[in-house]
Amino acid sequence: MSWHRGFVILVATLSALVALAPPPQPHRVGPTEIYPDAVRAPGAANPQVMQQNIGDTICSPHWSTKEIRPPSEYTSQLKRRLLREYGNTVHQTRAELINPNTGKLDTTRCVGHSDNMACYEEGQLIPLEDGGNPTEPKNPTG
Repeated sequence: MSWHRGFVILVATLSALVALAPPPQPHRVGPTEIYPDAVRAPGAANPQVMQQNIGDTICSPHWSTKEIRPPSEYTSQLKRRLLREYGNTVHQTRAELINPNTGKLDTTRCVGHSDNMACYEEGQLIPLEDGGNPTEPKNPTG
């Protein structure tokens, strides 16, 4: 019976160690500022996509995000508001984004924390294709 008692003690010890271990942190590559702010943008699901209608929405080959994608007026307004909220921006004019060799807008010329909206594309933390909310301000990626 001593092996049984030793086994129980071992299992109890391992269980206690697992319970006390900190939860694993997601592996992230690159600087933290490239990731969404978990408080401001925790993500949001589309309330119109439910298990009951998933076959008619995101799992249907006939369904398209074009049906729910917000107009550019909405996303432009949201980008402006988020840039103000996040603050810590560097002023960058549109002229600074023009490539002198081509005369065209070149977003690779954007500086970190630019306040120029051309440097950002509104996206969703939970993609629309996966049932993300298209208009909830807590679902943007930037």
